Amino acid sequence: MYKIVFTIILFFVYVKSFSQTELYDANLTDIHGNTYSIFEELNANKIIVFDFFSYYCETCRENSSRVDSIWQNNGGSDSVWIWGIETGGYDSSMIENFAALFGTSFPSFSTQNGINLPTQEPHTSLYDMFNIGGTPTYIVVCPNQQFRRYYIDSLQIGINNCRNVVYSSEPSVISKSKILNLNSYNEIKIEFYIPTISNIEFILYDMLGKEKLRFFAKFSPGINQTRMNRNNIPNGIYMLKFVVNNQEIESKKILIR
Repeated sequence: MYKIVFTIILFFVYVKSFSQTELYDANLTDIHGNTYSIFEELNANKIIVFDFFSYYCETCRENSSRVDSIWQNNGGSDSVWIWGIETGGYDSSMIENFAALFGTSFPSFSTQNGINLPTQEPHTSLYDMFNIGGTPTYIVVCPNQQFRRYYIDSLQIGINNCRNVVYSSEPSVISKSKILNLNSYNEIKIEFYIPTISNIEFILYDMLGKEKLRFFAKFSPGINQTRMNRNNIPNGIYMLKFVVNNQEIESKKILIR
């Protein structure tokens, strides 16, 4: 595995990296009364995908059938769980209605900000454990208890990574980043080092998961620079995703102001 050293220069932009917190066990009861233990399922060599959604989230509704297809294509609960975590505090009947309208068949759970309403365990906030900032959000947890956030387009890649890759506690392809707060131009400037020729894609999403900006190019070995114009993107919080040779490497939360 090679390393990429990159420096991101964001004009009017501040970047904060996601950091993995410690995974802890929790018992979760779904809307049909079935109770699951996170660690028990992981110890059985199962992969768990947490699908954080809210009832009135339009992007959540649009993505639901795609998530269910991933669930079906991976054999249901044979080796992969997908658990739908409704975050708005709606009861079982509302979540059943959501599943019927938007085509989901995997287990779903009623929570208030990530706290499972049937169990009411105050220490079990999935929001806090996975640093959830909005919906939809997809977290893939491997049997070795390592987890990462993925977008809907790369969710299957995350599942495959659990099957094929031994995770380290830090991303092994990107080793460090530095933000320089310059304000000369209304653009994102990215500087990075790569040891080999690579196809690199930079994708900007809003916090509802809608793509706002995308840039793709092939880069030569050594130090490279590229620029992305904001294109009148409003101020707010966004996610900037880095994809190297078709593999998602890093996602960062960005405040544009």
